[in-house]
Parts: sequence; C-alpha cells; structure tokens
Amino acid sequence: MYCYWTDRKVAPNLWIDLPRYIAFILGYSKTTGRTYFRGLGANGALFSTYNGALIELTPESELAGDIYPSTPVPGSARQDVTLSISGTTFTGAS
Repeated sequence: MYCYWTDRKVAPNLWIDLPRYIAFILGYSKTTGRTYFRGLGANGALFSTYNGALIELTPESELAGDIYPSTPVPGSARQDVTLSISGTTFTGAS
C-alpha cells in the first residue's frame, strides 16, 4: 500500500509518497493543524505532521479529538488511477 500527500496551495498536482513505515492516514485536525498517521504493526505508533514533509513520532496523549477522517481510495493499477479532490487531480504517480 502507498500513501500520498499533496499541498494544494503550493503544487496542486504534485503528489509525494509517505514513508513506508506509515500504515494509514488517520486524518486531519483543524485544532492542531496537523495530519495524523498510524505506523505499521499491531500497535502502530502515532505520527503526525504540520507540513506533510516532516513526519514526527507523536505521543498518544497529543492525538487531537477533532480528527477529520482521511478519504481511502481503492487500490488500482497505477495507470488506472484518476482521483479528483476539490481543486486537485491525482493521475497515478511516477
């Protein structure tokens, strides 16, 4: 599985893959301005980022209570993926 992020304000059609130790994206908190992730494994560590580039190990006590959940996208062959999210378009990745 691959997880990607994009900054719609800077480069709306540039999608960058997250590190392989990220299992899934929990979601975004407006309160903290951070996106939260879970790491691999049964008790996956909590990670977060404020800019999408610097991923930080985050104590469980700092998990925000107002998480807006991420949008899972079903797996497809890279060339078959086309996804639109308000203002950006994802068409595969290279």
